[in-house]
Amino acid sequence: MTKRSNINSCIRKIKFAYSKNYGGEVFQLNDIRFGNVEATFMIVNAMSMQLFLGLPRRMTEAGGPAGWMIPLYTLIISLLIFFFISKLYSKFEGKDLIDIAQVAGGSIGRLVIGIIFILNYIFILSVLLRIFGEDIKIFALNQSPLSFVIMFFIIVMIIASYVGIESIVRINVIILPITAVALLIVFLGNIHFMDATNLLPIFGTGIDKIFVKEISRISIYSALSSIFFITPFVGNKKDFKKIGYNSLIITGILLTLGTLLYILVVPYPTSTEYFIPYLHLARYVAFGRFFQRIESIFILMWTLAAFSYLSAGLYLLLYVIKKTFKLEYYQPLAIPVAVILFTICFWPESLMSSVRIEGEIVRRFAWIVTFVVPIAVLIIANLVIRKKGGDKCGGKV
Repeated sequence: MTKRSNINSCIRKIKFAYSKNYGGEVFQLNDIRFGNVEATFMIVNAMSMQLFLGLPRRMTEAGGPAGWMIPLYTLIISLLIFFFISKLYSKFEGKDLIDIAQVAGGSIGRLVIGIIFILNYIFILSVLLRIFGEDIKIFALNQSPLSFVIMFFIIVMIIASYVGIESIVRINVIILPITAVALLIVFLGNIHFMDATNLLPIFGTGIDKIFVKEISRISIYSALSSIFFITPFVGNKKDFKKIGYNSLIITGILLTLGTLLYILVVPYPTSTEYFIPYLHLARYVAFGRFFQRIESIFILMWTLAAFSYLSAGLYLLLYVIKKTFKLEYYQPLAIPVAVILFTICFWPESLMSSVRIEGEIVRRFAWIVTFVVPIAVLIIANLVIRKKGGDKCGGKV
């Protein structure tokens, strides 16, 4: 027997042992790889999109002049939760949450967790698809039918899903810095409108209201759930913690400063009235005679970020479906799933209904799927591994 045949025989034995011991789908290595920076930028883009969707307005509605504190203290809570998650995850480096659910509960565990995230992503993507489409129609294409506007997003999402996650993630390295520069321009253009007295009273609507009743606002970091499915594609499997911490900290700083800027420029309660706060701030910007009306640039940057967010969301949804039901290919699902999202996004009666769903349901209860479900799966999987005597998932085969 040749050396090559001996190696192939060993590989088959390892695969069989893994499948027998953990009941899971054998992890197939592929050529899709990207670095920590790309992964971090994708997650940051997904979480910071809320600045364009009215988060500063919702924060002032919740905390008044102290609304900027809510993203900051929920960031601290999210970091503590993620610290606990990363400790539990240490035995499953390089595996996504569906693989871990397979370890924790076999095929039933895989199906239950997979279906939870499938429904979660379908719900969130359809709501945001409607909001993005409505916003573009109102501010840029007000003569076009809503279905026509949303179709542009659908087409981009389908094309991106065929291109693959590697290209989707890497394009964030271009889009996120451009978006950050656009926000910086808005910031600099509004400096002379800022008034520190807008932050008074310091604790706004009250300490109890901000730090107790609004604790569910940790859902503003719910897009962190994508880290559980892109981990197998990251070049260095041990950088799970680094990607998570960096994504949370960068996003927390952006959301806190973004909300703080809005409150400094627009006093409470006027700050609760503007539908898209940063579009309103962009209209204030004027650098001399030749650099005015930059909201058109703002809308362009916002649209690019939305394209990137929705494309990544559709790919992750297809990936979860593929892993949950052990499908060989995900590409044939792209068009049917996109059509389902297109159909569901029209269920809300109006734009305001969609905004209410996004603000009062998604941004209040998404933390359950993002934090509670993974923690439960990881605890059970760790207990299973300990019972079987393995130090790491796949460590004993």
